Amino acid sequence: MNSMQLTKPRNSAIDLFRYLAAFMVVIIHSTFWQDWGYFGFFLGNIFTRIAVPFFFATSGYFYIKALLEDSKIFLKQLLHVFTMYFFWSVVYCLFDFFNQIILDKGQLVPFLKKVIVDFFIFGSTGHFWYFPALIISMCLVTLIYKLGIIKFIFPLSLLLYTIGCLGCSYTELFNSTPILNNFFTFEYFNTIRRIFLMAFPFFSMGYLLIKLESRKHLKNNKSLLIAWLVASIMFLVEIFTVIYFKIQSTIVLTFSLYLLLLITMLILIYNPLGKYRHIAAATRVIANFTYYSHPLIQLFFTLFITYTGVMFPDIIVFSATIIITFIIGLICHMIIKYKKWNLIKLIIG
Repeated sequence: MNSMQLTKPRNSAIDLFRYLAAFMVVIIHSTFWQDWGYFGFFLGNIFTRIAVPFFFATSGYFYIKALLEDSKIFLKQLLHVFTMYFFWSVVYCLFDFFNQIILDKGQLVPFLKKVIVDFFIFGSTGHFWYFPALIISMCLVTLIYKLGIIKFIFPLSLLLYTIGCLGCSYTELFNSTPILNNFFTFEYFNTIRRIFLMAFPFFSMGYLLIKLESRKHLKNNKSLLIAWLVASIMFLVEIFTVIYFKIQSTIVLTFSLYLLLLITMLILIYNPLGKYRHIAAATRVIANFTYYSHPLIQLFFTLFITYTGVMFPDIIVFSATIIITFIIGLICHMIIKYKKWNLIKLIIG
């Protein structure tokens, strides 16, 4: 989760929602809900679908807005994202080195090769696929802007997103279509989907949001709320429809998710909640730290269980992860606020 916030004043509503989205990501990477029946399925597989797209859309919104104001922002922001990615990648790499090479006595050369390939293509650790996808999206959007064809970014991203939806929620419909079926079953389709059919379209949504936020007739909160409720119903109906007819390979991407996120972002943009700016500043740092570090906390629990035999219920691991990341994230915020330690701000955002 990158914390692009390149314009002033900050939008407190978006910063507050960041933590809810980070909380959703921890749920995705947990297992406690898998035994909770239909409620667990809703909690872990449906409720959380908006989280990562929200991070891309937010980053795109602030980055593209800054790019339109200052075309030289690219290198500065790229360095910022790369610095955070590199730091946290080193943290996870050291943990993997200790676990796989020191404890399990694995081979060093294959380990290093995998580290390099993963860093630039697949993400240095599971949830860090977000960073290569974000960096590539930034590069593509900047290139489109430099070529003077930024106005075409929405139809292009919508086309790519449509392909992504067809390859996720409607895959079984194309079994008899050789070209699409071969593409959707391609070994690296998931990587392509993450970068070009998911990250780029949601990042590019930022341009659409910039265009829509100036439309005064859209600022009616009652109308937006009704639209959000309709989009939510469409979202649920679409997911349960593709599952009922068993035509999905995954429900990561659906057509109605795009609409739901778009309306959610507009509500946040039109209602910035400026009076909560101090709380929002804290939740922003806590959300970033939670996203970056939560798998590390879970990995420590896994190692502890493996080498001690002491078992913890999954809900305890989840709760402990939320509590620990919240406390440390809050401490980081206090250090940034009162000690002015720029290094911590640089690696957390």
